[in-house]
Amino acid sequence: MAIKVIKDKRIWKRFINSLNHNTFLHSQGWVDFNQAYNHKTFQLGLYQKKKLTSVTLVLLINAKRGKFLFVPHGPQGIINNSTLKSWTKYLTKLAKQEKCSFFRISPILENYPANLQLFKKNGYKNSPIHMHAEHTTVVDLRPNEHDILLNMRKTTRQMISKGNKLIESNDVVIKKHQSINNKLYSVYQSTTKRGGFVAFTQDYINQEYKSFSKHESCYILSVEHNKQILSWGFFILTKKDASIIKVPTYFTKKSQLHIFLTGKEGC
Repeated sequence: MAIKVIKDKRIWKRFINSLNHNTFLHSQGWVDFNQAYNHKTFQLGLYQKKKLTSVTLVLLINAKRGKFLFVPHGPQGIINNSTLKSWTKYLTKLAKQEKCSFFRISPILENYPANLQLFKKNGYKNSPIHMHAEHTTVVDLRPNEHDILLNMRKTTRQMISKGNKLIESNDVVIKKHQSINNKLYSVYQSTTKRGGFVAFTQDYINQEYKSFSKHESCYILSVEHNKQILSWGFFILTKKDASIIKVPTYFTKKSQLHIFLTGKEGC
């Protein structure tokens, strides 16, 4: 086995797309976004008999608790005891070279005993807190629309039906945007205040859109009623899946339809 830096973005993107994991945290867009904020990045590939079998995106994080290496939703590809052992050895050496206190991995694997034992066997410990969302909802869009709706709750189907009627009557309008303007950001700010969490800056979100739109299909869609923005969504479409990374909303009765309206339009 040999681990090398992958310099060709086409090789990286082709391999990531072939895996079809439900995450954008190893995408080239996420790499570019971190580089825009001067985060040092390492795009690494593990080769077995000259064949690329696993990749790892490593970010160098400077935090209050110390400098460390972070692998978001990786390594990706063939992960077994021998490949994890190779990655662990390489990352340990890299962390020492970069004068880091530790390195951290957030694997995109099922929370099964066998997977937990695999990491424990290689010297890993559970982290005290998550870095990214660990519990997300995945909707299979391969069936036809009728079958997708049948698998939803009755109240959800009714809300989608009502939303479609509002669109047809032009009572509610869906619009596309090329950036997060002040009106969109004010909706986001109201969401963070209501939810009690810290907001990203307007420049930060716009940089996300700018970075992702270079490599992936990327959309910002808003739901509006009487020229008031009820909600908006930030969607990233990769080869076979779509990710919704932000859906701020004003708290109104009509805004209850926002996720279904923006989701239907975006995907």
